[in-house]
Amino acid sequence: MNCRKASKQKIFNTVFNHLLTQGRPAVSPTGECMYRQEVRGQVRTCAVGCLIPKAKYDPSYESFAVAVVPEMSASEAVQLKKLRAALGFEGKLSVADKEKLRLLESLQTLHDMAANRSRVNVDGTFSRRFLRKEGESIAAMNDIKFDF
Repeated sequence: MNCRKASKQKIFNTVFNHLLTQGRPAVSPTGECMYRQEVRGQVRTCAVGCLIPKAKYDPSYESFAVAVVPEMSASEAVQLKKLRAALGFEGKLSVADKEKLRLLESLQTLHDMAANRSRVNVDGTFSRRFLRKEGESIAAMNDIKFDF
């Protein structure tokens, strides 16, 4: 999805529908959250990973959050730039772009928090109650309608 062209509402709805439909987190065998993970021929993606077109996905994204980290090396900055470009954010960021990136960061954090072993059900699925509670909070902070 080109997040630069999409509204915050569209981004939120796409991600939240994805998390509810997929029903379980995209995590490595060691429990690390991933943008894209293949399990027995089935692809799982995280909150931000579901917005990255397959053709634009690069495994090197796995070590980066969508947010800027203060102590980032030049090579890490290049990778972050590539990750953001895969989401449609190329060139100078506008105020609206930065708001959307903050929303993506919140949604990425939601996935990662929901993937925590203490918050998943015994069968490995997300706690829908937790997703809805946190999703409603994210929507309110971003002036987004919550219809889930």
